[in-house]
Amino acid sequence: MKLEPGTNEEILELVQRKYGVEFPMFSKIDVNGKNAHPLFKYLRAKSELYNPKKKTTKEIPWNFAKFMLTQEGEVQMYLDPRQVPAKALLVIEEALNK
Repeated sequence: MKLEPGTNEEILELVQRKYGVEFPMFSKIDVNGKNAHPLFKYLRAKSELYNPKKKTTKEIPWNFAKFMLTQEGEVQMYLDPRQVPAKALLVIEEALNK
């Protein structure tokens, strides 16, 4: 799925010209499939997207999916794009109080 057409350079030029973006931007990467970035392979494999019985990993369905990690880099929670972010509030508050 390609949500943003154009090369990284074209996208950067567009957002700088049209929206005045001055902050550094990440480049486009794959989050699913055989060319998925290693970070997203790890996140998917360590979250509820992984089915250990079938040894399969579901794809990240949309770019508003969220992964919450511990300070050690372990996946603590995955939020599907359709879930309300407030669902993570209790987990976030617990982590901040540690």
